[in-house]
Amino acid sequence: MVRELSISIPWFSLFDGTAYELLFDYMGETSSLPLARKLHITIGNGVGEPDYMNNNAIDNALMLAQFLRSLAPAATLVDVKHEGAVFQLCEFGEKLLADFIKSVYDNTQQTKLDLREVDFKHTFAIDIIPPLTSLKVYCNSTYNVHIGLALKCADTLLELEVEMENSKALFYDADGNVVAYPNLRHLQLLASSPDKPADRNVPGYIVPFPTLRKLVMPYEYPLGDDMLFRGNSATLEHLDTAFDSNDVTMLNKYRVFESKHKVLRIVCIRVVDLSNIPETETSKLLGNMLETVQILYVDTDLLVSRLIAAAQ
Repeated sequence: MVRELSISIPWFSLFDGTAYELLFDYMGETSSLPLARKLHITIGNGVGEPDYMNNNAIDNALMLAQFLRSLAPAATLVDVKHEGAVFQLCEFGEKLLADFIKSVYDNTQQTKLDLREVDFKHTFAIDIIPPLTSLKVYCNSTYNVHIGLALKCADTLLELEVEMENSKALFYDADGNVVAYPNLRHLQLLASSPDKPADRNVPGYIVPFPTLRKLVMPYEYPLGDDMLFRGNSATLEHLDTAFDSNDVTMLNKYRVFESKHKVLRIVCIRVVDLSNIPETETSKLLGNMLETVQILYVDTDLLVSRLIAAAQ
């Protein structure tokens, strides 16, 4: 019995209805997979050009979305992603894609969306897309609309992967208020933060990530305070990050790993620069981690030597 259905669709076929026609001819009007619980939809660039002048394009896309859902009527997870070269959408293309996503997500418990290779420029698309449980996006000065989707879905997201030039927009809204992600379990942040503050600038009682289990920041720790570690000492299991001297000082200052993170089991640490910090500070941080961590990865001989010192 089929429990998971994956379908790839060329982008242009959403406009001209060919994807619907092919699937309908192959599957038939009454075909369904009643035990399928996961529906994965990949939209590729394909070899054709979308017909933006087609007056029936949105109807064709919605008809396809409804047919896909009819193939897996009991699906509790629907995953939509674009795969291929990054492409920019015109206003009509954005509305069509947003309407398709909204329709295919109808009455679904888990909604996963990967827009890392799609350029949204109009905020109306964000208003159309329903709340998500998983989001993967790329954001910079050009792709700045995508971060608004993360902020909109902050209450419902379980997983968030973001690549961006400056991470500040992910943690603060337009008015400067801290954004909370109360249900987020997995955060992957590929970002730089050239203006990260040197000290805590958010009150300690504010806890933006209370249920975080996995935190991945392979380039650098993006903030100048302990905000990402607050309130999740009972849930954080996996940490993958890069530290510099200021980060080590900050983590020790706020005693982040001093007998607090009881379930932290896997830690991967990369070094950006530890030239301005005494060995005792790094050894102290590593020593605190060793109390609970079962698997520890370090990437330099310097960290290995300080790890040995911490273990003694």
